[in-house]
Amino acid sequence: RLADSILRLMDENGFRGVDIDWEFPGTSAGGIKSRAEDVENWYALLTLLRDGLDKRTAESGQKHTLSVAVGAGDSLLKPIDPARLNALADQAVVMAYDLCGFDRETGHHAALYPDDNTRQSGARAVRTLTQGGLSADKILLGIPAYGRMWRQVSGRAVTQTAGISGTKVLNFPDLLALESQGYTRYYDGAAKAAYWVGGENFVSGEDEQSIRDKAQWAVQQGLQGAAVWSYGQDDSGKLLAWLKEALSQ
Repeated sequence: RLADSILRLMDENGFRGVDIDWEFPGTSAGGIKSRAEDVENWYALLTLLRDGLDKRTAESGQKHTLSVAVGAGDSLLKPIDPARLNALADQAVVMAYDLCGFDRETGHHAALYPDDNTRQSGARAVRTLTQGGLSADKILLGIPAYGRMWRQVSGRAVTQTAGISGTKVLNFPDLLALESQGYTRYYDGAAKAAYWVGGENFVSGEDEQSIRDKAQWAVQQGLQGAAVWSYGQDDSGKLLAWLKEALSQ
């Protein structure tokens, strides 16, 4: 019934696709209690939607797309069979953000690197999916339009223990304004991540350099592109402009 209602809503509004953002099948990390059967329920929903979308594509001659959002953390990817997902989805947005921020340890909440087994990152998540059988040209690298602030820190070290966790969110224009407010901007070339330190505050987020670096990497890896969460957090329009330009080069 859920699949039928989704497809009906799509038809009524003239949409040509569906995006499923289930956070997260097989784990309760998203704050919704997970059940053991949820992973199979997720695949069952995707299968019903795939069948319905393919039927509409055949009838109309217009492509109907199925997109999914997947987490980037190890525990969020573990329940997923990338090869099985590859057979169902046209697009998979890797939510390569919020990798940290919910405790007092500071860090890059949307680091692209490393892609080894030492720390969670966007590149590592993409590697896990592609090695498991998900086609690179179906993947979009998720980029956040916001940053996270930790308070009561000491110094500029990327990893340290703050007095207050990184749950304070700053929209993209607020990140760009930090230097005018006395913050010092730093760039971690190894992680491809920007961060700012001001007084006792540590902020992790994106800027023009990190966006261009991530876009260049996505192109080099043969990904379908990039996705931004969320559009409403950048009323300056700069993030999308920089991203579009970099993806086109």
